[in-house]
Amino acid sequence: MKSFLLPCALLAFGAVPQARGDAPAGPKPAASYADLFHSSAITLISENDKYFAGTDHHYTNGLKLAFLGTTRLDESPAFIRGLTRLVPTLRNPATRGDYKVGVAIGQDLYTPSDTTGAIPDPNDRPYAAWLYASLTFQATSPDARTLRSAEISLGMVGPAALGRQVQNGFHHIIQDEDAMGWDHQLRNEPGLLLNLERRHRVFRGERPSGFGADLIGRYGAALGNIRTGLAAGPTLRLGWHLPEDFGADLIRPGGGDETPVYRTSLYFYAGSQGQLVIRDIFLDGNSWRAGPSVSKRPLVADFDLGLVARLPLRLGSIRGIQLAYSENFRTRQFYGQAEPDVFGSISMSVLF
Repeated sequence: MKSFLLPCALLAFGAVPQARGDAPAGPKPAASYADLFHSSAITLISENDKYFAGTDHHYTNGLKLAFLGTTRLDESPAFIRGLTRLVPTLRNPATRGDYKVGVAIGQDLYTPSDTTGAIPDPNDRPYAAWLYASLTFQATSPDARTLRSAEISLGMVGPAALGRQVQNGFHHIIQDEDAMGWDHQLRNEPGLLLNLERRHRVFRGERPSGFGADLIGRYGAALGNIRTGLAAGPTLRLGWHLPEDFGADLIRPGGGDETPVYRTSLYFYAGSQGQLVIRDIFLDGNSWRAGPSVSKRPLVADFDLGLVARLPLRLGSIRGIQLAYSENFRTRQFYGQAEPDVFGSISMSVLF
């Protein structure tokens, strides 16, 4: 895994500075990209509408593999410092707090409700796939109450995103029927997506027994031919030994902010997010050519319920693992949609 992800980080960022430690003030030697492993996480997220939902339509599958490493912006190369000055959400406060850089690859699949017909229902969600790679930048404030993130994703929509091969290949493995309408998916189109987000811990409290609670608010904006819109919502966490992070997450741009594991944690969370949808290529169709599409709803809401466990683990450079499951309810996204969607999300993070 390291042999795959670390060269990606090297190519993207060049030399990455050493994570914060107890070294005396003064000039520091240049750090190598391997120093990200002084505090970092590798996360695999799988989302599917069959996880305790039993359906096989609309947002039917998502997979994302991400690497996130901690450094400090004031110790970073001039390239990174210059780039963050272009992003309003990452400006000055980032120089005094933890700073994270990361890379990710992922794929999302979408299908109509009826996948048995060779010609899909033109009034249902079109077949579509999105294959992408992302660069992530995160800044945590010195008091650990605010997380600012920016993520840029580049990829392809259409047959080049390999949706047919992945879905039907997996169906062959589990001896399920093929989805028959992939010939009518969205056409090939390069995709660009910029996401800016801020999360803020509104309050936090913990009893001597270790039981605690916190409330995290989030808001952000997306811009690009893949999605354009605004989103905001709260997340409430209840449990034992809540970590000083911003929670497990779905396959969303920016992702979470996993901190090192110092003690066992177990907590439940409930969240919601409202979205103003200006553009969604998976509903509106291709940007510059005719093709399948439906009439989207401009307002959408998500509701999430989940359980997260964090366990210390000393195995080589590994310092802990995080396991999370959530059930996610999404309101109708287009006019004519028969019922809201439900999908499950399973994630595992290995913390270094």
